Amino acid sequence: IQYLTKLRIEQSIVLLRETDATIDQIARSIGFTNGSYFSKVFREWVGCPPGEFRVARVHLSFSQMFFN
Repeated sequence: IQYLTKLRIEQSIVLLRETDATIDQIARSIGFTNGSYFSKVFREWVGCPPGEFRVARVHLSFSQMFFN
């Protein structure tokens, strides 16, 4: 499950950076049932909620993000 979550979070980062899709749309497109749960998981993995990540335009490369 952790591997699948890692892939989903990585894909969500791409979508947050490159699209204007809503958090709910991104959540559903990567396999989460709703934006609320996706936001919770995203915060656990990245350290901030997806909306804040998008607004701040945090542009760390994937090589700088370490997901265990």
